[in-house]
Amino acid sequence: MRFRASELGHIMASDSRATITEKQKQELNRLLEKISLTELQAVRRDELISKRDAPPVLSQGAKTFIQKKAIEDKYGFTKDIENRYLEKGILVEDEGIQIASSALGWHLVFKNDEHFKNDYIQGTPDVITEGFIADIKSSWSLDTFPWFDTDVKNKLYYWQLQAYMYLTGKPTSYLVYVLVNTPEHLVNKEVEHYKWKAKDNLDLLDLPVEMESDIYEEIAAKHNFDNIPFEKRVKAFEVESDISAQVKIREKVELAREYYEEVISLL
Repeated sequence: MRFRASELGHIMASDSRATITEKQKQELNRLLEKISLTELQAVRRDELISKRDAPPVLSQGAKTFIQKKAIEDKYGFTKDIENRYLEKGILVEDEGIQIASSALGWHLVFKNDEHFKNDYIQGTPDVITEGFIADIKSSWSLDTFPWFDTDVKNKLYYWQLQAYMYLTGKPTSYLVYVLVNTPEHLVNKEVEHYKWKAKDNLDLLDLPVEMESDIYEEIAAKHNFDNIPFEKRVKAFEVESDISAQVKIREKVELAREYYEEVISLL
C-alpha cells in the first residue's frame, strides 16, 4: 500500500501525550545542560527522555482515517469528496498556475502530469522545475485567502509538500495560494444557497427583489478579484525538504500498513 501525498498528513499526526514537542525538547536541553538537578527536575528530565526516545505510534486520528480507508477498500465504498472548493480548484487550475508563475517570476511553467511513487507514497505535484516543486491552491473566496499567515498552518499541506520533495528529490517546495475569479455558475450556486438560507431564517416563500440583489452583489464581490493588484493575489510559503520528515514518513507508513491489515482482517 502506498499513501497519496494529499492524504499522508492524516497518518502523520502525533499524539501530544506520547510524543515530545519542540517546546519540550527545548526544556529537555536546558535540563541536560544543568550540572545539578533538584529531585523534581531529575524526574522531569527522565519523563522527557522517555517521550523523546519512545517509538513512533499512530495517533487515534490516524487510526480512524485508516479504519475508514479499510472499509472503503473492503466493500467498494468511495467517499464523495466533490464540493465547491474542489470543483473550483479543478476548473481554474491552469489559470492559477499561470497567475502564480507570473507573480512569482517563474517564467514559463505548466501543469505537471507526471506521477511519482516510491515504496511508501505516491503523488503528482502541480508544478516541477529544476530547483523546486509547487502546489497551487486556488482560494475559494476573499475570506479563505491567507492574507496574514506567515507560515503553513495546515499540516496536511505541509506533509503533502514533504511527500512531493521526497518523491522528486527536490530540495525546496512552495505552497502557493492564488486568488482566481470563481466561475459564474459556482457563484450562482452560492447565491442560491444564501437566498435559501435567508428565506428559511425569515420564514418567507420569496425574498424581496432588493434583498436578492443585495445577496448577489455581496457574494459576487467576494469571488471577483479584478480590483486587487496582481501581485497581491498570490501568497507563497516556502518549505524546505527535511530528511527527518522522510524518516518519519517511512515509519508512519509502515505502522499504517500494519494497522490497515489488522483492520481488514476484522471486516
